[in-house]
This record gives sequence, structure tokens and C-alpha cells, in this order.
Amino acid sequence: MAATTDSTAVKFIQIYVDGSPVFTASGGSLDANISMASGSRRVTVQAKDSAGVIFKQTIFITVQSGSPTPTPSPTPSPTPTPGTCQGGAASPSVNICSPGNGATVSSPVHVVAATTVSTSVKFIQIYVDGSPVFTTSGGRLDTNVAMAAGSRRVTVQAKDSAGVIFKQTIFITVQ
Repeated sequence: MAATTDSTAVKFIQIYVDGSPVFTASGGSLDANISMASGSRRVTVQAKDSAGVIFKQTIFITVQSGSPTPTPSPTPSPTPTPGTCQGGAASPSVNICSPGNGATVSSPVHVVAATTVSTSVKFIQIYVDGSPVFTTSGGRLDTNVAMAAGSRRVTVQAKDSAGVIFKQTIFITVQ
């Protein structure tokens, strides 16, 4: 899933894998499943607005072979005990430990996340509906973020010392 924020209309948005275009959608957002060969992959999402401005973001992922892990139904997860939030299995990765994907929560929202990366992490950030709302140094965060009521897209993004950006996104409802 990817989306843009632009003051002018977005003509299209594209996904590139290892420099080759694999998917294009009109408008400023997309939600697509892309088949990829196993191994390290460079994924770039690029958009072009009606003024001709091109903007993009690149992430690096590792694709593993085998059957995909079934996606669990969204259920709220309990608030973790301090210090128990661990990064994801892949490196680099971000793991949002709280709130759980699909959770219904009250504002301020308690956000806990950690990274797994082989190099040092410069910073970790929280975005709500595409806007940055909190940044801290290092690879862990545990903070409360005020959010308006409604459905919210929460992304935690980190950048390591090698310049690699990695993230996780969840969707929550704020009462």
C-alpha cells in the first residue's frame, strides 16, 4: 500500500522492483500485491503530479521463498510490558508492538515500536495519516501521540546509519 500527499493532482503512481517497473495505477494511491523472486530487493514507489514533478521513496526488503504466512484477523494487542517490544524477524525491520493492527483505542494513543537492524539506527519516526508527528534517536520508541477520532493509518519508520529506510504500517480506530 502506498499513497502520496501533493498540493496538485497526482497523475499516476508506479512500483519498481530492482529498477524495473512492475505496476502502475492512476491517481495518488495504490494497494497491490507484487510477486517477487527470493532475495534482496530494492522497491521504489514513484509518482508524477499534473505539474510534472516526480517524487519517490525507496526501501530495501528481503523476499523469502515458501508459502506465505497467513494474515491474522486484526485484533487488538495488549499493551506490552516495558522492555518487551522486539524488532521484527527480518533485518532491517520495524515492529509496531502497540497498538495492534485493527485496534480501537483512545487518544492519546500509546505507541511502542522497535527495530531490527545490523547497523545503528539514526532515528525512528511516527507518521499519522502520512504526516510526521514524533521523531526520536535510536531504534526504539515508547510514547503517547494525540490523534483525532476516526480511522487512522499509523506508520513507524526508521533510518539506519547506512541510509536505509524501513517501516511498518498499521490501521487503527481512535474513539
